[in-house]
Amino acid sequence: MEEKKSEKTFLQRNLSWPLFFFLIAYVIGMFFAQKATENLVPNDTNMTAYFIVSAIVGVILMASFYNISKFIVARLCHYKVFYFSFLGIILENDKKKKVSYDIVRITDFAMQFAPEDENVERNPRPIFFGGLIGFAIYSVLCLIMFFTLSFSGNNSIIGWGALFSLIFGLMFIFYEWIPFRQDYPTDIFNLIMTADKESQKAFNIVQINNMHDVDGEDYIVAEFNDYSNYYRAQILYYIYLDLLYKNELEKAVKVLSDMKSHINDFPDGIKYLPTAESMYLRYLVNDDAGADSLYNSLNKDDKKFVRNPIQISGFRTAILVIGKNSDDKEILNNLIKKYQLIVSNSIDSKRVAAEKRLFKQAYDSIRTSRPELNLPTID
Repeated sequence: MEEKKSEKTFLQRNLSWPLFFFLIAYVIGMFFAQKATENLVPNDTNMTAYFIVSAIVGVILMASFYNISKFIVARLCHYKVFYFSFLGIILENDKKKKVSYDIVRITDFAMQFAPEDENVERNPRPIFFGGLIGFAIYSVLCLIMFFTLSFSGNNSIIGWGALFSLIFGLMFIFYEWIPFRQDYPTDIFNLIMTADKESQKAFNIVQINNMHDVDGEDYIVAEFNDYSNYYRAQILYYIYLDLLYKNELEKAVKVLSDMKSHINDFPDGIKYLPTAESMYLRYLVNDDAGADSLYNSLNKDDKKFVRNPIQISGFRTAILVIGKNSDDKEILNNLIKKYQLIVSNSIDSKRVAAEKRLFKQAYDSIRTSRPELNLPTID
């Protein structure tokens, strides 16, 4: 029976591209606006450099003031940073610290917070307002410099530069405060999604569990009456895993069905999870054709997520997908090495122990069904 797809609401639609084009148009407009001030700055000013420096300095300083004040408010609210990204450098921290570099994230300046005492009842909403304090401070400083220096001869370039750095810095504020859904949740989106106590609790659980992903700690699992919310919907995955580890497969399948019915509430990067887990369960009962059919229903990006997992829970599905359908031992060996590296960097939690057991079960089934691959035994 074909599943009926629900229509997406406004806040369920990812509108990153419209905002991107808006920001491009904004930059172009500001270029011509700044060029119009050519007669108000010293004659020897290089207008191209003036434009570039104003834009870069404005965005970086605005992001810095915004995030520093947000960090201070978070600390006052007893939240800690477990994820930090700046110029492609990524720092993840829970019990273990992990530093990596991702050139794709070079334009990011982001922080993620979780309750420092893992108290899921805390209210995170002041944090989302916290950045506005830094925005206000930076705005006042720029305006003071503008009104003080913009009409004072050689210093006019500093005054006008301060004004345009503020104007360009507004791009960061637009990103955080235009009420669209983006690739990553913005402050205004988080405010909307945490309007009630249940959603605030769900936010805290998701953030704590994201933090626990760094070193393999056990997930916090909780149930809600309604999962029609960006954060409450994500809780369903933790409930599913808890049931899977307990071998309560019938209940786990029911939760997967609930995940699919709330799929529009999930972040785009994990919408493939219900299908991936359904594939795993089909492989588990030797329904290879059904599992392969589900895999073929995924789009190109989601297939890549399945075959190149980041979390430990994705490796049991990946080994089955690749092992059942590929003769390339190098791909399998690389996957096994990546899995072993993640396991070695994880603490000995119940979740990691369960995933190690399930991965070995999946791996041994590949060794049995495809002896021609000559795969070695693993612990």
